[in-house]
Amino acid sequence: LNGLVLISAINKRVQDGTEAATAVIDGAMERLRPVLMTALVEILGLLPFLLSNGVGARIKESRIDSRVTCETFFNFINIRAHCVC
Repeated sequence: LNGLVLISAINKRVQDGTEAATAVIDGAMERLRPVLMTALVEILGLLPFLLSNGVGARIKESRIDSRVTCETFFNFINIRAHCVC
C-alpha cells in the first residue's frame, strides 16, 4: 500500500511535466508522513502479538520487527531507484 501511495504521487508529478528525478524526490517528501503513519498503525496493530509470551513468541517477534522496518525503508529506496532509472 505504501508503494502505491508513493508511485501515484510520483506519477502525478511526472504527468504535470516535472522531471523524473525531481518528481521522485518531491513525491517522496510529500508522501513521507502518510507512509510513516501507515507503518505506525501497522506496528501498533501488531503490538499485542509482539508483547505475547506464548510458545514461539520470540521467533515471531523478530520476524515482524524486521518485516515492518525493512518494508518501510526499502519502499523509499526501491521506488526512488526504479523511477529515476
